[in-house]
Amino acid sequence: MISLETSPPPAMTDFFLTRLLDYITKFKVSYDRAFNIVSKRYKPPKWLYNMFYKIGYYIVLNYYGLRWLAARKGFGKRPIAMITYFRSIGYSVRRLEHILEKEVEGLTTIKRLSIRYSYPEYIIRDLMGRLESIDELEQYLRKLNERKTWLRVNSLK
Repeated sequence: MISLETSPPPAMTDFFLTRLLDYITKFKVSYDRAFNIVSKRYKPPKWLYNMFYKIGYYIVLNYYGLRWLAARKGFGKRPIAMITYFRSIGYSVRRLEHILEKEVEGLTTIKRLSIRYSYPEYIIRDLMGRLESIDELEQYLRKLNERKTWLRVNSLK
């Protein structure tokens, strides 16, 4: 989770993260690749580098939920609106999850899971047909959203 002792400068953060989201959506590349390219192009200060990485990561991880919530709260659906809304709640992932839990009550199961776990509805529908229960589907979606660490071994050396 993000723990921000120092708040990043809003204008600089909005600018960088908007460019990052625009790059990902335009070129359909991974988060790490987009972050490296955008970082080389716009050169954020070193003290903000890790903070931008974490904030951007959580924005991408919660993309559909954040987009839906920003639009619902009157910020709009564009990347800058999502970033502005996330800033308005202090870049807090816990707060975002808490707000989403409250806001999705009363929605259909597919819409609720789509927003809560940030996957398109067609993926939720497809998985729903393949898995036996809603609990199993929720557990599966939760596991998909966990950060994984990979180890690559070069056996040729």
